[in-house]
Parts: sequence; structure tokens; C-alpha cells
Amino acid sequence: MAEREVRWQGAFRSRYDYVVQTLRDRDQIRELLRPRVEYTAYALGQLEPGLFERTRWYRAVGDTGVGLVLHSRGGLGDATFVMGDPDAVAAILSIHPGPAHTYATCQPQHVDHLQRVYRLANKQPMIRMAVTPNEFRPCNDIPTIPLSGVDIRRINALYGSEGGPSYYIPEHIDAGVYRGVVAGGRLVAIAGTHVVSRHEGVAVVGNVFTHPAYRGHGFATAATSAVTDHLLGLLRLRRADRRPQEHARGARLPPARLPRSVRTGGSERDAPRTNGAHEHPSPRPGGNPWPPVSWLIRKPLPLISARRSPVARKVRSS
Repeated sequence: MAEREVRWQGAFRSRYDYVVQTLRDRDQIRELLRPRVEYTAYALGQLEPGLFERTRWYRAVGDTGVGLVLHSRGGLGDATFVMGDPDAVAAILSIHPGPAHTYATCQPQHVDHLQRVYRLANKQPMIRMAVTPNEFRPCNDIPTIPLSGVDIRRINALYGSEGGPSYYIPEHIDAGVYRGVVAGGRLVAIAGTHVVSRHEGVAVVGNVFTHPAYRGHGFATAATSAVTDHLLGLLRLRRADRRPQEHARGARLPPARLPRSVRTGGSERDAPRTNGAHEHPSPRPGGNPWPPVSWLIRKPLPLISARRSPVARKVRSS
């Protein structure tokens, strides 16, 4: 386990001290994530063999508490996940900001600290919901079809039906679970997954979308239900975490059919970094369960200076 000493300028004191560690033990990481599975489901999924090898995990322990940062490169692309004490998270990001382009999940209390390192824009709210096998009641009113990589052209055509580009590739679809609704021979609604982990017993459902001309008919509900039913049944997952506000235009998900054990709000933003690329590899105890926020992140601002020594890197805020 590598350790680095970090001195970070916090919100209420001129300086906080932290030890930043690189985590490589799955069991140790799992112990940090499991108590808050509704928020950490995506990060838990990254412990799956084949994905874990493409992740970098960092923990900071210091004066204000404990922070955790994940940088991952598997699944749908680069992603960053942060959790715990905001100042501890900021200390990690000051020396391990991750890739120049990434999609990050954070919570509101992290935003001010992230803005010291990133430029954030294009805010969108996000709602998290979670369901277990005992709570789930499937919606079978509308037939759905399984989707695979061979359907990639019409999948991208559907996601791009509002004029924006869509760059899914067959491997994205085949690595997850996707279901769609067809009307008049046309794919008009879709739901899928961000990550599926058999070993951890969790999955994150998302990418829910309905064509603008076919909204209000329950198609997104049917597709989301079919994906969730497959995950909870065939994979015998303990929990499916759903992020319906992400790509969920026109999706109305009745709580009676898709019960919520957690309902939280957040947002996502586009955030360019202003200096050169950084390396990619590269809870606060008793803290409040703040809702999650998701962001698209690029390039950190040059707000810190760093010096290397044979033993540790010391970072001081400017």
C-alpha cells in the first residue's frame, strides 16, 4: 500500500494534514462501500473481475475524516466516484485527479471542493432509486425485446432522436443487459445497465430513453421493468440500483411497480480541465446520507503545486 502525505487548505482551517493511500485489496474496499450500497452501487460493480483490473482506488485519512476516490476505465468509459469527507476527497484529487475526460459521481457537499480542481457545467438533476427482489413487482403490460450488439444501429438512432450524437458500440450493449420496446417495426424505447456485478450482487440500471413521438405510453416503464426483472431473477442480485433521470426523457416509473427504497436528488455537469493531462492510475463516520450528484469532468485547474521526495509527495494549496 502506497502512502503520501498531503497538506490541503480546507474550508475552515488554513491547513489540514492527510495520508493518501492507494487501495488494492477488494475486501478492504468492499467494507468501505457496503454500508451505503444505494450510493455506492456503481463503485461496488467495479470490483467485478475484468473491471477491477481497470480501476484505481485512493483513500485519504486525516484531520477532518476519511475520503475515497475511484477512477475507473471499464464499462461505458472513464468514470470517477467520490465519497466521504469533502476535504479528504479534495486532498486525493489534488494529486490523483484522474483522466482528462471522465464521468463522475459525487454528492452536494463535494461540489465546492471539486470546483477547486475542475470546471463544472451543464447541471442536470438525478434521482436514485433501489429495489430488491422482495419489493419488485414487474410490469408485463407491454411486450419488450432483448437487445444485443447487432442492434447497435437502431439503438444509436433512438438515443440520437433528439438531435444529439450517440456513440454506443456493440461491446457496450453485449456487456450489459438491454431491453427495448418496438412499435410499428421501430425501436421506440430502451433501458439498459451501467454495470452488472454477479460477484457483488448489484447492478446499476440506466440509459432509459423513449423516442419523443412515443412518450406517455409506459414504454420506458416496461423496458426498465424488463431489465430489472432479468437482473433480479436470472442473476439473483441482492439489489438493483436505478438512475432513471439519466437519459430518462419521457420515462415515468410508478413507485407501485418499481418501489423505491431510496429517493435522492442530484445533478450532473460538463467540466473541462484547464491544464495538461494527469495520470489515470490515476465516510465520514456518522455523516449525513446526502443525495448523489453526477458530473462529466475534464481537466483540473492548476491550483496546487507538488514536490516529489523518495518517500512521499507533499502538496500545498496555493
